[in-house]
Amino acid sequence: MLKKRIISLVIGFLFTLFVVLYTNIAVVNVVICTFMAVAVYEFDRAFRLKEIKPFTDIAYLSIVSMFAINILDYLGYITMPISELYLYIFYPLVLLVLFISYVIKHKEHDIIDLGVTILQIFYCVFLFSFLISIYGLENGKILIWYAFLGSWATDIFAFCVGKTIGKHKFTSISPNKTIEGCVGGVIGAVLAFGVYTYLMNMFFDINLPMIQMLIFGIVCSVISQFGDLFASTIKRYTGIKDFGDILPGHGGIMDRFDSTIFVIPLVYIFFTIFI
Repeated sequence: MLKKRIISLVIGFLFTLFVVLYTNIAVVNVVICTFMAVAVYEFDRAFRLKEIKPFTDIAYLSIVSMFAINILDYLGYITMPISELYLYIFYPLVLLVLFISYVIKHKEHDIIDLGVTILQIFYCVFLFSFLISIYGLENGKILIWYAFLGSWATDIFAFCVGKTIGKHKFTSISPNKTIEGCVGGVIGAVLAFGVYTYLMNMFFDINLPMIQMLIFGIVCSVISQFGDLFASTIKRYTGIKDFGDILPGHGGIMDRFDSTIFVIPLVYIFFTIFI
């Protein structure tokens, strides 16, 4: 199992490296929207085990619409910032369509289905979409790695420290997590942010403030661990071990990105407001 996890991790890293550094935003759009579609499918399959029926067709429609909007933006047909378009126009329209669908199909769906669908769109589509927004920023190809570093370093260090010296249980949601592992995860994220920031400042001269980046590393690590726990609560509720099996040793897309999803919008907010 560990061998499969390592192989999948290396392949995933190389694939991400290639997409981010050697393609353009159109290809990034295709990849991210594909991940969204797989995440929506995994989410839908999990909740149907509890006889909950999300409006998954609306979630898929939102992804297709987002893909079209991103292509139009890439071609220069959209003048307003894409993040503002999502927030003020696109997602309100998606919710409006969802509410109308619920009224029309109220005999087939109950209010729980509606609530789970809102969570599905927010969790699997909205949060993921900030990756595209980060990539579109100045130096986006550099900044987008903070979204991955915050969660990846946390996962690796938390696992190693927890396995080595972890004794005090952290939460009943995930019995294998320890306080020592959580602290180790924070330390790992801070180290990763520090090294990466130092290298980027040295070789690319983007002048990111080191102290602020280290503090942000702590924030990202804590939030990523809550993201992991949030996914665990969904899996416990639906009675599944993994969301899928598309990634050997890791599970599904949601299993691999559960801790990253919560960090992605933070990275975008941090670099657009505070830096």
